[in-house]
Amino acid sequence: MRSQTIKLEARSFLIAITLIMTVSSCAAVRVSSVSKLHPPEPEQSGALRLAEVKTFGTQEEIRNLKSQHQTFIASGLDPLALPDRSVAAGQTYCCGGPSDDAMAMWFYVPTKLELNVGDIVEVKMGRQPDGADPGIVNVAIRIREKSQCRWVPPNPNLWARILFCDWMEQEGWIEKKVS
Repeated sequence: MRSQTIKLEARSFLIAITLIMTVSSCAAVRVSSVSKLHPPEPEQSGALRLAEVKTFGTQEEIRNLKSQHQTFIASGLDPLALPDRSVAAGQTYCCGGPSDDAMAMWFYVPTKLELNVGDIVEVKMGRQPDGADPGIVNVAIRIREKSQCRWVPPNPNLWARILFCDWMEQEGWIEKKVS
């Protein structure tokens, strides 16, 4: 009886792992087809999103993003003149698992913003490329108060938690429900 229970639990575990890996690989494929400097979906153009700053690009790394040069130029930026820390990567889903990197976003950081790793930043989503239009890059617009924000739901075992801040409802932010 005990061995049947263990076999059933092991089988359920393997099915769950297979499902997670399948969903994760599909999400990674969908996201990877669009530059992380653009919104992952066209309908997110111009939307405001929150991200936790994870890292910054160096001037050399930014210059090496040759496939993105036209996007920077269309956004009014000279990719060869962008200094260190003018492009950042931000975490939009927390914590652990494939969602951290697969769903991370990149964004331009104007020189007036002095961001640090761990800051919560409000990002205005750019526009995806369309034909000859290279699109517009995502742009950090302001730092938000970190002490008023948290990852929800509060279960640390979940991988795809989102940032929620106390001020969001008062400012009219809405949560996009995944269907």
